[in-house]
Amino acid sequence: MSLSRKTPMKQGAAMKSSGFAKVAKPPKGPKLKKCKICRESFMPRNMGHVACKPDCAQIHGAMVATKQKAKAQRQERAQDKVKREGMKTRSDLVREAQAVVNAYVRLRDFDKPCISCGVTYPDDRNDVWDAGHLRSAGSSPGTRFNTLNINKQCVRCNRYLSSNAIQYRIGLVKKIGLPLVEKIEFHNGVGKFSHEYLIRLKNVFKERIRHLKKLRK
Repeated sequence: MSLSRKTPMKQGAAMKSSGFAKVAKPPKGPKLKKCKICRESFMPRNMGHVACKPDCAQIHGAMVATKQKAKAQRQERAQDKVKREGMKTRSDLVREAQAVVNAYVRLRDFDKPCISCGVTYPDDRNDVWDAGHLRSAGSSPGTRFNTLNINKQCVRCNRYLSSNAIQYRIGLVKKIGLPLVEKIEFHNGVGKFSHEYLIRLKNVFKERIRHLKKLRK
C-alpha cells in the first residue's frame, strides 16, 4: 500500500475546528484591596492607591513619612559612627576592644570560680571580678585577645598578686588541658592589629555578649 504525502498547509488557510468551544476569559480589571489603615475593602484607582478615603490616606502618609525619617536618622547615625571609629587612634581601639573581650570572658565564666585561687562569691559583683591574662598583653601582644589566655579572676589575684601566675597556670591546665596552655605559652606573635581588625573584633564580641545574655534569661 502506497503512503500518500501530506500536503503542507497553505499560509493563511483556516484550521479545522476541534469541535470544542473556547471558554472566554473574564476581562481583566482592578481588584478590591484592603485599606492599609482601617482594613476596609475598596476599589483602588491605581496600583499605588492604598487607602480607602482621604482621612486614611492622610494617616498613611504620616506613617510613611515617620518611617522614612527614622530610616534616614538610622543611616545618619551609622555614618557618624563610622566617622568616629575612623578618627580613633589605634590605642583607643585596642583599649575598647580589650574591654569588650574582657566583659565577654566574665560573662562566659559567670558560674566559675577564680582561675587562680578558686575563690567564689555569692554574686557576680563587678568590684570583685576581673578578666585576667595568663600571659600579659605586654609580654605577649599576640595573645591579648585570645579567650583561652583570658579567664575570670578575682581582683586580689589579678591586681595585688601579679596575676598569681603559678596558680593561674595550674587552674588553666585543669580547665583546657596542657597542650593548649603550652600553645599559649610558646606563642610569639607580634600582635599588630589593624584599625579594621580591631573594629570588627569589638563588634563580634559585642554580638557574643548579646547572645550569652539571651541564653541566661
